Amino acid sequence: MSQLLTIGDKIDIEIENKRNPHESKVLYSQVVEFGNNTIFIAVPMTKGLEYPLRNKQKINIIFYNEKGVFSFLAECVARKKVDQLDVFEIYQLAEPRKKQRREYFRLRYMIKSTIKSLEKDTFSKGLTLDISGGGMKVLADKSFFVGEKVESTLFLEEETVSVASIVIRSYKRTENNQFELGIKFNDIGEQTRNSIIAFIFQKQGELRKKGLV
Repeated sequence: MSQLLTIGDKIDIEIENKRNPHESKVLYSQVVEFGNNTIFIAVPMTKGLEYPLRNKQKINIIFYNEKGVFSFLAECVARKKVDQLDVFEIYQLAEPRKKQRREYFRLRYMIKSTIKSLEKDTFSKGLTLDISGGGMKVLADKSFFVGEKVESTLFLEEETVSVASIVIRSYKRTENNQFELGIKFNDIGEQTRNSIIAFIFQKQGELRKKGLV
């Protein structure tokens, strides 16, 4: 674990909603210290408020590094103090596994983008509605058909990335005559995917500090 997580690393804590998995709660914390087969984490936060964990509560720990996005199942042991700081001690129940593309966290965030058809002469400026390491939802000025191969370009703050993609959903918004597209990144290099994921984690952290997520 020490090769993947280090003190100070930011982590997400997913609390599963068994009745409706799509409404699972995501909290934010960071690694404070390592114990004997346990990890001490800061008190989790959500929308700027503390969210206490229960003893023996099962949680999923999600974290990102240069090797990708990883997760593992853990159990809350107890609330304690480390150097006068309130922390929770958690016990790792399973080895970290690299998350698959379908499991990538999706962030609601607007950035400029462009969509260029690889099958016909269509080009459109766009604005993302959400984005993940596996795809995005975007508002476009032009229409594209489901199954159409396109090149998606994302203007991240420090770099611009282009990805071969495919349109998996498309419908016209009658109120503004724009088109809402579901885009799947079809052929993406690991470095490009990691750049997108790093951007998502950065923005997630900024929103977290403002108490917006």
